[in-house]
Amino acid sequence: MELNDSVLVVSSKEELIAQGYNHMNIGKEFIYSGKSFILKQPGIRAYSGIPLAGYAGVRATITPRTPKWTLKIDDLIMEISILA
Repeated sequence: MELNDSVLVVSSKEELIAQGYNHMNIGKEFIYSGKSFILKQPGIRAYSGIPLAGYAGVRATITPRTPKWTLKIDDLIMEISILA
């Protein structure tokens, strides 16, 4: 991956998907396989639960979600939420 603030080039689909879970990448453009993807909303990974300090037995519930992307192909702009 090239480090540049405006456009990042990723070499694999797995790398693109992983970048979608970093909240610091909101609004950044990623180029993968000649296509432009812009991260609109970061994803949240699934966790079994996070214990709250000081509260025995209490666990916060985290709802996972997939990242939301804007895909640009020529003059078409599509919003996608599943990269498979």
